[in-house]
Amino acid sequence: SLHTISCDNYGGAREAVEYLVRKGAKRICHITGMGEKTSYKERESAYRDVMKKYHLEPFVIRTANTFKGGREAVEKLIREYPECDAIFCFSDILAIGVIRRLQELSISVPDKIRVIGFDNIPLSAYVTPSLTTVSQDMQMMGKIAAEKILHMLSGSKPSRRYTKLSTQLIVRESA
Repeated sequence: SLHTISCDNYGGAREAVEYLVRKGAKRICHITGMGEKTSYKERESAYRDVMKKYHLEPFVIRTANTFKGGREAVEKLIREYPECDAIFCFSDILAIGVIRRLQELSISVPDKIRVIGFDNIPLSAYVTPSLTTVSQDMQMMGKIAAEKILHMLSGSKPSRRYTKLSTQLIVRESA
């Protein structure tokens, strides 16, 4: 039997997109990875639900979930959705690539385009502008995983198969 521990991808993404809407963003793009990861689906579905709730048109770009992928997504964005005023990125690494490319094109973050990432990797606090992101408690995930493994090794069954941990929006300069 498989046991999973994950963060609340849907809740975290929803909070991020709601934040952009509260800040006045109307043309919000979602940049996400390619493939079938559950986290891609959950975060995108939260994005689409918030856009629908506020009667906003969704615009999704799929790219490699890398720094380079973020840079390339900006090229596509400039061509296909130049009126974009905010970007919700699947991950911080994508968001950092996005910000870097926007800066090279002299597009100001957050004045012209607000950017939010997801993961709260250590680097996100040190880029300029510092990255607004959704934090997941990786230490707690590790602790719960270790406890579950110890339970199973001792022959007892962990109570829950699936553990979902809450997330927190970390507001910094990029949004």
